[in-house]
Amino acid sequence: MRKYRRTAFGVCGALASFRWISLESRAFAQDASVAVTVDCPSFGDEQRAALDARARAELLVRHASGTLSVTCADGANAVIGWRPSAGGGEAATKNLPLTSDPPEMVDLVLGSLDALIGGDTPEASPTATAPAPSAQVPPVVPGASPMPGAPVLPMAPVMAPQFYGPPPPAARPAPARKNDSVASFVSVGVAAELWSSSIGGAAGPRAAVRVALPEQFAVDAGGELLFGFAKPDAVAALVGRLYAGGEYDIDDERQFRAGVDLDADVVHLSPDASTGAAGATKVLPGATLRFGYAPPLVLPIVFGPSLTVHTGPLHAEINGAEAFSIPTFSVGLFVEGEIGPL
Repeated sequence: MRKYRRTAFGVCGALASFRWISLESRAFAQDASVAVTVDCPSFGDEQRAALDARARAELLVRHASGTLSVTCADGANAVIGWRPSAGGGEAATKNLPLTSDPPEMVDLVLGSLDALIGGDTPEASPTATAPAPSAQVPPVVPGASPMPGAPVLPMAPVMAPQFYGPPPPAARPAPARKNDSVASFVSVGVAAELWSSSIGGAAGPRAAVRVALPEQFAVDAGGELLFGFAKPDAVAALVGRLYAGGEYDIDDERQFRAGVDLDADVVHLSPDASTGAAGATKVLPGATLRFGYAPPLVLPIVFGPSLTVHTGPLHAEINGAEAFSIPTFSVGLFVEGEIGPL
C-alpha cells in the first residue's frame, strides 16, 4: 500500500511542475512586446529580414519591450533609436556611419543595443542573481494540497525563443582585372570554320597575345592552324592564318567582348601521290568579326561565334578539276583559355 502511495505522490508532483512551467512560458511570451522598423534604402529584403529577426531575439533575451528603429536619412549615417514601451521613457538614439557591406551594418546595429538599452539586460542588474538550477523548486499550485513524501522535481530553465534570419548572400568575387590600366594576356585554344560541303570545313589550334588598354579597349595579334575535315578527291587542305586587330570589352567585368581582326590566310593544298598532281599554295586575305563571352568561372575561358569575310571565294583545283572551295563568308566558333595579367 505504501508503494502505491509513493507512486501517486510522484505523479501528482510531476504534473504540478509541468503546469507551472507552461504558465511561466506563456506569460513570458505574452509580456515580450517588441517592434523593429527599418527605413534604409541600402538594406535589401534579406538584410531587413535578418536585422528584424536577430534584433527581436536580442530584445527578448534582454526582457526589453519597446520599439527599435533604424533610419538612414542622409545616406551616410544611420540613426538607431530605442523607445521603451513601459514607463513612458524617452527615446534613446545613436548615430552609426553606414558601411558598404549590409551584413556588417546589421552586426553594428545589434552591437549598439547595450548603449541604447543600458541596464535593461539581466546581466547588468547587480541585485538580480539567478539561483542555481539544482536549488529551484516548483511553487505551490493553487488548489493543490501539499503531499508529504512527494519527490521534488527540479524546474527546467525557461529558454527564450531563438530567431534565425536568412544567411547573408555570398559576396561576389571581384573581377580579375578592371579595364583602367594596361595589362597583357596570353590565350590558347581551338577554332573551327565551315567551308564547302565537299570538305565540310577546318579546325585546329589558335594562340594570341592580348593587350588590354584603358577605357575597355584592347589590341590582339595571333595565329591559327586549320586542318580540313575531309580529303575530297584525295586533296588535303592546311590553312595558316595570321591576324591582328582590336577588341572592346562591353562590360567592366570583361564578360562580354566584340572584336575585329585583319587576316592573311595561307592555303596549302597537298594531293596524294596517287593523283600525280603537285601541291599548291595560295594566299587569301580577309577579316574576322568575333563575339566572346567569359563566364564567371575559376579558370578564365572565352568562347563565342565568329564570321570570316574573304576578298572572294577560293577554288581548290587539282588537274583542272575543283576539289573544294572556301566561300567568301565562313561561319566559325572559337574557345580559348586566357592567362594573365602578365
